[in-house]
Amino acid sequence: MKKQATCVRLAQIDQIIKDRYEDPYFNVDELVEKSGLSKPYVYEVLFIHRRATPQRLIEEMRLKRAAALLDMGRTDLQIVSNECGYSRYGTFRRAFKKVLGINPSQYISRQLGEADKNQEPGLPQP
Repeated sequence: MKKQATCVRLAQIDQIIKDRYEDPYFNVDELVEKSGLSKPYVYEVLFIHRRATPQRLIEEMRLKRAAALLDMGRTDLQIVSNECGYSRYGTFRRAFKKVLGINPSQYISRQLGEADKNQEPGLPQP
């Protein structure tokens, strides 16, 4: 029964993050408040089952969304950063580089390079 309750709480935490990560003011304190769980419990359960802190999970969700937007051809990095919960582009850029190993502009260049490789020779690019 305890394991099932933990799974329900993890799913609840994941859903709160998914629902709120785009808000630049969303943080661990709001996650704890919305979950109705204690802060130490949230940290403990996430560390045990996700091997991550709540802040890291929020950041990963934001950056996964950013990468998905960039993969879809979005190139205005300020808008992408805002849509992913970053109020400052510099913060977004540092987080992106820290997690993905390259900055967002390099990511776009790499994606464009991959698209070029997938083009058949002699065909115009769309």
